[in-house]
Amino acid sequence: FCATNSLTKEVIRFKPTPKDLDYPNKLVNKTDLSKESSTSEEDAIQKQMQIYESWFPPIRSVLKILSKIFRVVEPRVFEDIALQSVQSCTRSLQDGAAYIQKRSGTIHSDLFLVKHLLILREQLSPFDIDLRAVERQLDFSDAGKAVSRFLANRNRRLFSMSTENALVTLLREGVSINEESVDSKRDLEEALRTACNNFIDHSSNSLAGEVMDLVSKLNGATPDSLKKAPFFNAAKV
Repeated sequence: FCATNSLTKEVIRFKPTPKDLDYPNKLVNKTDLSKESSTSEEDAIQKQMQIYESWFPPIRSVLKILSKIFRVVEPRVFEDIALQSVQSCTRSLQDGAAYIQKRSGTIHSDLFLVKHLLILREQLSPFDIDLRAVERQLDFSDAGKAVSRFLANRNRRLFSMSTENALVTLLREGVSINEESVDSKRDLEEALRTACNNFIDHSSNSLAGEVMDLVSKLNGATPDSLKKAPFFNAAKV
């Protein structure tokens, strides 16, 4: 109960402050502090703590909760909590990246997301869990039609002790169970792959966007059209 309560408070309902999402300034400040410190053992430990503190708070909370209950609760209970933790933490990271994109730009947003998804994947590996589950939900989409048939049937048998009982038929036709397979580890890998691809695309466009645009124009041009094309003007080239 305490683990679930902490997860709800520190991850699912977590509301980041501007300071939590002050990237890349947060990393720059940590780097400056590290350069000023010496090479003693205490400073080395402090550097590790500075790195840990630079992580997004929901990641720190998830790893703290999972490390405390690992080997304490039943494996199935631990996997359920871990699955919910990873799902919530991934959503929180994506929301944080969207905020950073508006504030600091696309590249910093991509780097934030890639960095923390890599940290989450790496830190979860020692637990050796599958993060898979099957979610079951009641589906009432056909309930309206089933009720209409129930009311239209004047010969309905309400007190029959067989499968022809009208109430049993109403429940059987009006309510169904939908099953959906959930794989948080796969979703985490997919989110990381998408974040890396977005970073590559955005970086390429930022560094060579004009060159790529010129190449695309040249591919669809003819020798005669190039002479009149404004982008092929000698002064502009």
